[in-house]
Amino acid sequence: MKTTTKAIVVALAVGAMGATVAGGVQAGPAQDVARILAAGLDAEGRQDGPALLENAQALQRSGAHSDGGDDLARAWIREAIHLGVDPGPDQIWRGRTLGPAYRNGRVIGHGVFRTRQTFNAGEKADIAVVPTQGGALGLDVEDGDGKSICSVGPSTRDLGCDWVPAFTGGSAIAVHNDAEDAQSFYIVLN
Repeated sequence: MKTTTKAIVVALAVGAMGATVAGGVQAGPAQDVARILAAGLDAEGRQDGPALLENAQALQRSGAHSDGGDDLARAWIREAIHLGVDPGPDQIWRGRTLGPAYRNGRVIGHGVFRTRQTFNAGEKADIAVVPTQGGALGLDVEDGDGKSICSVGPSTRDLGCDWVPAFTGGSAIAVHNDAEDAQSFYIVLN
């Protein structure tokens, strides 16, 4: 399945703090997975078999796995093989017990995709959105009481937010599409 017209939404809770990247978001596993997914989608669009295999293996090593949608690592490995790349004997074909999980979704024009995720108290929560269709997406996160945790305006580049929840509980995550056309994306949760 072609995924070059999809956007990636990366959301995961991590315990370690990282370096700050553009937009004030702490670098960490969410940003790492976002970069891998973006590079893999780019390689897929270019039909670059070696780069597809490299990014599939990096996605597997990251511990990210599909949460009920397309397993991109497997799809990219199959496509790399189809393009003539020998994957070698050491492929990881099983899922991970822990680590980031992703699934795909779609936001209609001028629509909002909503989901909830529980984050642990005292552990860094990190959410990143990486649009890949060229359309701008926005991100809003609220705590269980409806209080805004962060709001990041529409952007065609990486955007996100991070925080450390005081209490374990659910957060509402909303991805906004201000464009006329529908936008596809991946949401990755840890």
